[in-house]
Amino acid sequence: MIRLLQFILMLSDEELQSLGIQDAALCDLWLSERRQDAPRIEDEDKLPGTIEKWIETADTQELQTEGRRHQTLLRELLDIVHQGNADTLGRDELLLLLKVYDLACRAKNSHAFERICKGLERHIDKIRQRYESLPPERGLPNLSQRFRVVNTDDIRKARAQEVRMVAGVELPSRGPVLRQRGHLRVLGDVPESATLVVEDGDCVVDGYVMGRVAVSGGCEVLENVCGVVIARNGDIRARNIVDGAFVVSKRGWIHCRRAQRAKLIFGGECISIRDATLEGRLFSKTIRIENEVEGGEIHVGAEITADRFVQSVNRPLNIIFRNRLSCKDYGENPGREMSSDVSRVMRLRSKLNFTNQQMVLALSEAEQFAANAITHLLVGGDIAVLMDNMVAAQARLNVVNRIILSLNALYSAAACSLEASQDQDLKEAVLPGGSDTVRLLDELDGDIDRLQEGAEADDSVREERESIANFRKSLFAGGSSPLALRNTLGDVGQKLARWRKEAAELKETISQNEAKTRAVLQANNLLIEDSKKKSKLLALKEIITKVQNDPSDSAVARRVSDTFTALMLRSIRSRIEFSRKFRTEIKDLRAQFHDSKAEIWEAYQMDIGEEDESQIEMRAMGKFDPGVRLLADPVFLNSETPPGPGVSVTTSSNNGETMVFVCQSGIISEMPREEPAPVAG
Repeated sequence: MIRLLQFILMLSDEELQSLGIQDAALCDLWLSERRQDAPRIEDEDKLPGTIEKWIETADTQELQTEGRRHQTLLRELLDIVHQGNADTLGRDELLLLLKVYDLACRAKNSHAFERICKGLERHIDKIRQRYESLPPERGLPNLSQRFRVVNTDDIRKARAQEVRMVAGVELPSRGPVLRQRGHLRVLGDVPESATLVVEDGDCVVDGYVMGRVAVSGGCEVLENVCGVVIARNGDIRARNIVDGAFVVSKRGWIHCRRAQRAKLIFGGECISIRDATLEGRLFSKTIRIENEVEGGEIHVGAEITADRFVQSVNRPLNIIFRNRLSCKDYGENPGREMSSDVSRVMRLRSKLNFTNQQMVLALSEAEQFAANAITHLLVGGDIAVLMDNMVAAQARLNVVNRIILSLNALYSAAACSLEASQDQDLKEAVLPGGSDTVRLLDELDGDIDRLQEGAEADDSVREERESIANFRKSLFAGGSSPLALRNTLGDVGQKLARWRKEAAELKETISQNEAKTRAVLQANNLLIEDSKKKSKLLALKEIITKVQNDPSDSAVARRVSDTFTALMLRSIRSRIEFSRKFRTEIKDLRAQFHDSKAEIWEAYQMDIGEEDESQIEMRAMGKFDPGVRLLADPVFLNSETPPGPGVSVTTSSNNGETMVFVCQSGIISEMPREEPAPVAG
């Protein structure tokens, strides 16, 4: 506390004007609680006048930095009060809140503290009653545990030590090491040779970070970071991150105005830059840059947006789409334990993913069979050609969907093998291919045989099945290089794109024929209105029940018992039986997956992703200079072997228009730009 008081007494009138209310309240509290035997500080008698001057001039000032949330102690106490836990606070902590409320109400510029006044107003009587009910204490025991203040000299004078690891990352050095517990305020800089470790709290640095800061919570830096900042659980904010800085927010956000030639910036959730970046390496799920990105290496797991992506011969720019980021990207290596845990969850995710897809497929096919049956029952031979077209399209779609599932399974297995091929620990932890994938591929192959039984041979299906068999054989044999595996992913991704396109076209054909049959039904006054809105299965059940109870429509009654309806009902029953089996499996698998996913994030800051990774779209959006490289995997970053089509894209001139590149199933493509709407004449 003495350090803070000395700091406040040295402030100019202009600096005092922007002093935070937390510091002013701590100063006022110290005066009211000061013991007679407490050491005196120079110019102590000026403190009351300083507080009165603050009341007259205080204002909230917009600082030219992202690191401006310095009132960590006050924020924590307010959170405790707003959660209804004021009774857990000590007498000195309650007194600080009373001082804050008093100063906020007395401040001449009252609107600057209106939010604090309103936030405390409904709690202030309870806080005052609680404070008055507690016996006096010697000193400030609770606040001194919760909040500490040091300056640059305190850090320099700390005992010198050899340091090899900083917050789990190997960063060897020798210099002063200061360890503190609770929220810490640094009045000045963290010097170049020093290491500051903060446990059980946040760290606020009023100056520059040139040395190393490891904090269990978040870190606010008023000036620039050119050293090391690692935050375990909170966000990091700073003016700029520059000149070889190493900044890691393991689970949170990183905010700065500008990033320039940083050695590494890793944001577990997001990196947000208000101006621009110049070179450096950035890693995060989401990256938002309001100005331009010039050169560098950017690894993104979900989306990157910038005004412009700029590159040159001396400053090449590579954007790498990543399915997963982890603690290994910033140098923390938990070893085989992590690899084993991640491998287990990935296999669980694959099983859940494909079981869910099989259930959805079974239900959609049951719905389509029901729609066919409804149309046949209500109209019969009047739409025979439409029915033939629909049945043929549905039969083809059923086969196509199983090919897509097979390719998805191969893609997932190849992605797992690729990760294992680049990780010595994973090589032993991952079972090549996996028994679940093998079993799924066998089931899907059997389904295709059953669906094609009695039908004419289809060359495209036969060729694709042979291709899948070859992929499967080479993949599960093991021994493939990372580049070969990545090219396999590219090939499978290209095939997936083609078959998904055919599936979409078949669905459109079915939809068009359904629209024509609805028109016929409506013309014959036979359309069940609810069948547009509710399940076709339910609508079919209602029609059959109605006919059985009142068989006055002899034509419909006859068709209920004919061969076509019997075939549709048999197909429906088999799909419903499958879907029930899958639903039971999914409930258990989903619970296991989400629990395990949370454990992986907690332990290794790795986001395993969604249930169906093949459907995830990663994006890069902005104006692109010619020559920017977008890669579907880091394996291609320094590879001399040309990658396959779609896994590496180099941008060309686009006349300054905003472009969107999407990476899905390991294939990068440019999204078509929407044409502007015609201007009304």
